[in-house]
Amino acid sequence: MIEIKHKLTNEILRWVEGEMLVGADLAGADLTVADLEEQDLSGANLEGANLSVAEMTQANLAGANLNGATLIGTNLQDASLTNASLRDANLTGANLTGASLQGANLVGANLFRACLDSVNMMGALFDQRTVFPPLFFNPEGQGAVLVKGDE
Repeated sequence: MIEIKHKLTNEILRWVEGEMLVGADLAGADLTVADLEEQDLSGANLEGANLSVAEMTQANLAGANLNGATLIGTNLQDASLTNASLRDANLTGANLTGASLQGANLVGANLFRACLDSVNMMGALFDQRTVFPPLFFNPEGQGAVLVKGDE
C-alpha cells in the first residue's frame, strides 16, 4: 500500500494498492499539493486528475495518460514526460525546467506562463489550440511538431 501525501501537511491524500505507482489508475483523483517528488508514475492513468501545485520534481511520467489533467503551478522540474499524453491538459504556470517532453502529445494543452527552460521537446506534438508562453518561445525551434486536424 502506497500513501500519497500532501507536500506541506503530510496528510494522506490517497491510498494506492500495490508496491509502486507504475501503471496506477489515478484517473480523476484530487492530488492537489501532493508530494510525488521522484516517484515512478510511468504508464499511470492520471486522466482528468487534479495535480495543481503538486511537487513532481524528477518524477517519471513516461507514457502516462494526463489527458485533461490540471497541473496549474505544478513543479515538474527535471521530470520525464517522454511519450506522455497531455491532450487538453492545463499546465498554466507549471515549472518544466529541464523536463523531457520528448514525443509527448501536447495537442490542446495550455502551457501559458509555464517555465520551459532547457526543456526537451523533440518530437512532441502540438496543434493550433496549444498555448505556449507568449514571448520568446518557439516550439518548432525546440523540436516540437505542429499537427493539423485531430491527430
